[in-house]
Amino acid sequence: MIKRICSLVSFLILSNLLMGQLVINEVLYDPSTFIGEGDANRDGVISQQDDEFIELYNTTNRNLDISGYKIYNNENWAVRHPNHEVPAGTILPPGGVLVVFGGGTPTGDFGGAIIQTASFGELDMGLHQYSDKKVKSYANHVSISSV
Repeated sequence: MIKRICSLVSFLILSNLLMGQLVINEVLYDPSTFIGEGDANRDGVISQQDDEFIELYNTTNRNLDISGYKIYNNENWAVRHPNHEVPAGTILPPGGVLVVFGGGTPTGDFGGAIIQTASFGELDMGLHQYSDKKVKSYANHVSISSV
């Protein structure tokens, strides 16, 4: 597998103008299975499900309470079952980053980012990489950003 990291610069600019608060900054939906490349969560285990991640970035100069925000893939959006729900009390500082991994035990500081793992099993983006056109992140089911 080829390691794919989607840098969403143009999307960030558009989202920043439209939403102005929280954007999807980076997505790894198809982690490499090659030794030395595929352990994105740094837990010592190469796993396509556990090492995929989505990164949310606070573009503002104030704290954002993102408690209850939900992340879906297309399949789970259709049945309104999130892949991840941000836990209560999660405050993203100005310029702060939340990284949600599919699973495993993320190890390290990841540049000071808030780190979470998918609360409902896995993010499950890679299994649908050819059919999913969007990864959605929602606060109370209102779109804040999509890829």
